[in-house]
Parts: sequence; C-alpha cells; structure tokens
Amino acid sequence: MKAKLKVSWDFDKTEIEKGTEVTIIKGMETDAEGVLNAPYGMCYLCELDGVMSYVPAIYLTITDWENTDWEQRRYEIAKEAMLHMIDPKMLTQKYGLMAVNAVEFADSLIAELKKTKK
Repeated sequence: MKAKLKVSWDFDKTEIEKGTEVTIIKGMETDAEGVLNAPYGMCYLCELDGVMSYVPAIYLTITDWENTDWEQRRYEIAKEAMLHMIDPKMLTQKYGLMAVNAVEFADSLIAELKKTKK
C-alpha cells in the first residue's frame, strides 16, 4: 500500500519532506506508544529507499486503495472504536453490545471510504 506524508518525518536520522510517497508494510501496524514512545495512536511501518520507519497514521494519506487489506482495516477500526467506548470507571459494562457497535462503526466507515476513494 502506498501513502504520502502529510508532514515532514525523520527516516533513520534523515528528514523526509511532506508529500513524499512511502510504501506501507502490510501487517506491521502497531500502537505508537510501543515504537515511538509517544501518544500518536496507530502507526504504520513504512519503507522509503530501503529504510524503514514507523509513521503515525495521522501523518499519512493513503494513495493506493486498491491494495488495501479491508479486513485488517476493519479490525483496527473496530478495536480503536471499542477502546473509546469503554469507561474505566464502570465495573459492569455490556462488552458484547460494545463489540457489535464497534464492528458496525467500522463497517460503516469502510463503506464510506470505499465510496469516496474510488
């Protein structure tokens, strides 16, 4: 999958300019806290000229939707949505209902993305 940087980003101590196209490595998505030690949310492992770097999803614009793994996207969106539904102050919550709502949200968002990105 291809994406363009929305901002300049440091690839292995080299600053890459905004608008540069990078390749997203499928299956290597992770939370920024674990790889960048910062609260950016989800990150993609990206490659440019043989150099790899994790880039926050918020700093990328996907340009190659034909190669999108929609089932993976569905999982990521539903997971993120459910995390935002959980209230840590409540001891009893309807997790099954939250899961259904999170998947419905993911399906709706993906359907809209598919309509607007063609």
